[in-house]
Amino acid sequence: MKSEINRQAIWNEGAKAGLIIGGICAAYMCINMLTGSLTANGSAAAAMLISVLNVVLWAAKLLGIIFLMKYFMRKLVSSYEGVSNSDTFKFGAASALLSALIYAGFYLAWVLFIEPEALSQALDLAMQQYSQMFDSASKDAIAEMKGSLPQITFISNFIYCTLYGVILSAIISRNIPSSNPFYNPSDEQ
Repeated sequence: MKSEINRQAIWNEGAKAGLIIGGICAAYMCINMLTGSLTANGSAAAAMLISVLNVVLWAAKLLGIIFLMKYFMRKLVSSYEGVSNSDTFKFGAASALLSALIYAGFYLAWVLFIEPEALSQALDLAMQQYSQMFDSASKDAIAEMKGSLPQITFISNFIYCTLYGVILSAIISRNIPSSNPFYNPSDEQ
């Protein structure tokens, strides 16, 4: 006999799904960083091949996350009694929040400990390219901001990933569970 859905079950199942989705995003980031370093050391043909590979990997990650979210929502419906569309949305939002926390935390650790100079190099490159557009006060403000970049990237990644996941769960949860009176979740497995 299945147990009744409750807030604790939503958060427990959401934590499991968030860990998997956040782990996939972090793994994708590692692969992307690795291929980026290979591009810098290779020929133009190799760089083009790696760029195509990165696009394919990005698309696979995007579609994989969508299908995983849908899979986890269906699994929630089949594992608990009385799951409504609202419950699957709450589950998706919890999964999105927790996976965003994992990904943003991993990115923060990457920037602080593995490649601490990456953000400052990117900011320096941007300053060189756009230096004629800024006055001295703007340049000073950007230089002051340099020390806060890891925190800014953590917060912006966290907000972006959470919003993406919540919107995705709002779209997917509209049909899970199905409003079809003849729907049987055990038919899909």
